[in-house]
Amino acid sequence: MNRSTRTSAFRFAQAGVLAAALAVPFAAHANHPVLVEGEQDFDGDLRVGIEEDMDGPDGDPLGLTFGTIGGCLGSMNAAINQNGTCTVVTSGTFAEVVNITGSVTLEAAPGVRANIDAFLAPPDPLGNVFNNMMSSNDTRLNAPGIIINVPDDGPPSRVIIRNITTQNWTDGVLIMGNSNVLLDGVEATHNTNHGINVTGNAVVAIVNSSATANGFRRGGGGVFPSADGVPMPGVGIRFQDSSRGEIRNSTATGNFSFGIANQSTSGATGVTIRDTTIIGNFPGDPNIPGARAFCRAQLGDFDRAESVCFQFLVRSAIGLSSSAAPTPVPMMMNGGM
Repeated sequence: MNRSTRTSAFRFAQAGVLAAALAVPFAAHANHPVLVEGEQDFDGDLRVGIEEDMDGPDGDPLGLTFGTIGGCLGSMNAAINQNGTCTVVTSGTFAEVVNITGSVTLEAAPGVRANIDAFLAPPDPLGNVFNNMMSSNDTRLNAPGIIINVPDDGPPSRVIIRNITTQNWTDGVLIMGNSNVLLDGVEATHNTNHGINVTGNAVVAIVNSSATANGFRRGGGGVFPSADGVPMPGVGIRFQDSSRGEIRNSTATGNFSFGIANQSTSGATGVTIRDTTIIGNFPGDPNIPGARAFCRAQLGDFDRAESVCFQFLVRSAIGLSSSAAPTPVPMMMNGGM
């Protein structure tokens, strides 16, 4: 059996297992996984994009995947109904706003490149139509890419975004409400206002991720910053309101404004940054020479050196109070925190 035959057999077998699962109606509370195709026909039913969303378990027996992320998150055709896992199984560009309001895992399978992009270059060579929610590039360019908004009065929910790229939006990832979120392997690049924007009461862990070149998306005029691409403010990662979180093993570089901005009322200890590279952002490096080495020598603790002590030094170096305050105290980081 050659490689292509083995691959087809595997996919058909996988589709058969999924078909058996989908034959049993899901309870409203069920949390189940669903597959999402990128720009390749994963299940062999010759449907891609929205046509794949319209397919269902009662139709073609191989029509068991979705062609858009929004379709997978929805409530029709055995979609997860904001409660389960959407796994992208072939690489592709998804020109759609992704709205998450419940316990959702959105991930790309290992080796798969899943790009949630506001700009879909015409013509689409594969004939896919992803933009059923947002009708044009211009509309999408003025919207956030991934919106996570778990209501404050809703049931407790956990959101995981893993191995996903989001680019060319206003905010690559906008996190609101009472959301509890893990961003793992997320690349937020070339968004106008923020790579990752955390607001409300959200609690967010950002690991193995990057916020790069945000604020530098040029508009149609080709002159930066043009009227339709002015960064407001062009920050890599920003915490606001009463949000809290941790950034670990990540990168914030090449952003128009600060790499990381902690403007949360939770203060310096509410947002910790550990083992993270923050360099080459617009305002210039606010590091004081030897700050990391000084903190490590004083504390003998690498993690604490990367968080509380170093944040205190940088805040002091740029003239900000290190104490908690009743109003948001900005802690803007380019090369440090």
